[in-house]
Amino acid sequence: MKLDVVFKEMESTPSIQSRVEEKAKKLECWVAADEYIRVVVEAKFKGQQHAAEIAWHDNKLGKDFFAKAEGHDLYAQIDEVFDKIVKQVSHAHEKQVDKKRHFESAKKMQN
Repeated sequence: MKLDVVFKEMESTPSIQSRVEEKAKKLECWVAADEYIRVVVEAKFKGQQHAAEIAWHDNKLGKDFFAKAEGHDLYAQIDEVFDKIVKQVSHAHEKQVDKKRHFESAKKMQN
């Protein structure tokens, strides 16, 4: 997994960078080594509003994942956006597993 963290309208800090890296570990089991996850951290309205967003294309599923969160607490927004993306990815994974199970059970019924 390759992590690309972009800061808009604000300075990069080691604490924000480490928070993003720590939260990105939740995605390691789903993201291939050659895939990029892009995280954008942004300050709006002279630092009173913050936003965090994640964009990632899963080559295995052929699907794009995107999540965005806005609010006053940047660290809470980072946590929220990673929770959203994990929920999306786990739902897509479960859907893929269910489809495979359904196909296998239908195949057994034909025999």
